[in-house]
Amino acid sequence: MPTEAHRRFRQQLGLPTDRPVVLSGHQVTLWHAGILAKVFAARAWARRMGGAAAWVALDHDPEDFSTLRVPVREAGGPLAARVIPLAPKALANNLEAGIPPMHLPTFEPSRSAAPSLALPELESRLAQIRDALERARSASTSAAEQVTRATHDLCPGGLPTTVFSSRLADTDFFASLVSKMREDPRACHECYNAALAAAPEARLTPLGAPGGRLELPLWTFESATGVRRRVYADMLQPGARIRLAPRALLLSGVLRLGACDVFIHGLGGGATDEPGAGGYDRATEAWLQAWLGEPLAPAVAASATLHLPLADGPEITPAQAAQASWRAHATPHSPAMVGDADRARRKTELIAQIAAAPRRSPQRRETFLALQALLSEHRASHSAEVGAARQAAALARRGLAERGVAFDRTWAFPLHAPEALEDLRSRIEAALT
Repeated sequence: MPTEAHRRFRQQLGLPTDRPVVLSGHQVTLWHAGILAKVFAARAWARRMGGAAAWVALDHDPEDFSTLRVPVREAGGPLAARVIPLAPKALANNLEAGIPPMHLPTFEPSRSAAPSLALPELESRLAQIRDALERARSASTSAAEQVTRATHDLCPGGLPTTVFSSRLADTDFFASLVSKMREDPRACHECYNAALAAAPEARLTPLGAPGGRLELPLWTFESATGVRRRVYADMLQPGARIRLAPRALLLSGVLRLGACDVFIHGLGGGATDEPGAGGYDRATEAWLQAWLGEPLAPAVAASATLHLPLADGPEITPAQAAQASWRAHATPHSPAMVGDADRARRKTELIAQIAAAPRRSPQRRETFLALQALLSEHRASHSAEVGAARQAAALARRGLAERGVAFDRTWAFPLHAPEALEDLRSRIEAALT
């Protein structure tokens, strides 16, 4: 049951205090269908619990939303991925410099012409993305809010109740954790690094201690530019006026400590009941248990894979491409490959005679020429089969080259057909009822 501090925390975030809360979230960008699955799962799980779903938009994280990857195919050329602008270059430069979208102004969506999109329907879907960004512009006060409103508009069923991560710093609960860090920064620092050392599969960077300064899992922002900077214990002196935000483990830890009853991660975060899964939030659980001795709300994992209809057939593996190339090379030289038993038997006889004949002898040369004539007859008689093998090899090579694009699961979800997204939603809801 939530404590009074937890209820106060939820109230300050605009979350319900009278029912369970199922929480998930992601950076501010047009994410792929695997992230959309978390939205659908949060809604379905909340209904199952008789609770409420909520979404955290990480507006203090400078994820690049200024461009969009799209699949293209030039006339007669292979599939490829291209990056097209969604926002002005100046905004992209600010994101690259480390300025989070909470500090960036709204923007006019780029209307530059798209390249040769691989599917004709992508033209209208790209226009819908740009239109959603334009509609959100007038109702927003920052780029983060603009992109989040557009995402809500494009998401089937919309986003659940949305909380911007920058609001965490204004809560009493977050302030109490910062106070604990200030009182004993070494305990926080050492418990954090010990948890990371015990979970090397998470591949997280430990907190540093340059010149004896203890790094803490917080961000601060330059007053002039808004750029994020690391925080050290000596920066938290009483009376220090700096704006703070949680780094990744502290963010999910704070939310699981007091803001929700179930937290939905993607594949990277991991689930509480999946030992050995390698999710990074294993380290969060170990750190906060060692540092604070408090339990976290359980975490579950949700994700999905959707492909755009770009492939002409099944996914080609390197082994299959190699096999097709071998068949294309072997078929012109092997009657057996096309079921010509008579020529296959004659080829075996001629090869045996060549091997038995003395080297550089007329007999050996005549037999070799007879073998070449036999293979010429074979290629003429079975030109269709030889051509088919070569065509299959060419298609396999092309399929292998296009594999990364044709079976990419990270295209932005609004590029998928509405029917595919609705099917994903119904399958997730069915699995959670």
